[in-house]
Amino acid sequence: MRGKIFLATCLALTVTAADARRFGDPLTARPISATEFEVIHERFTTNRDVWCAAGEFAREQLGLGRARLYLTAGKSPATTVPGQDSYKFTTEAIPEAFQSYSIIINRVGANLSVAAARNACYQPYELDRTRG
Repeated sequence: MRGKIFLATCLALTVTAADARRFGDPLTARPISATEFEVIHERFTTNRDVWCAAGEFAREQLGLGRARLYLTAGKSPATTVPGQDSYKFTTEAIPEAFQSYSIIINRVGANLSVAAARNACYQPYELDRTRG
């Protein structure tokens, strides 16, 4: 009986550790150039996670407040981390840009203001029905 309780506890802790990033730790964003960067994909990444990390990077690392972020590549091989996938963004307008009010990450040209992207950090995951 003790063995079953121990096993159940270990499994519960494993799931908790796997989901820990989703409850506060942002995804990693890395610069590609002065105006381009990528958000590294991790297991259980949601659209909100990606836009949140993009918004935080733009604000904290690039010092942008009133700017737009444009998705230039959906989930694809990362430029800065070999063997991993990422989502690429730019701070410069691109021809594929379209008016977007949602947090999609699978269509090049999707864009949000830095403030709207950062707002994704504060929306509850229970409402997030989109996965990247």
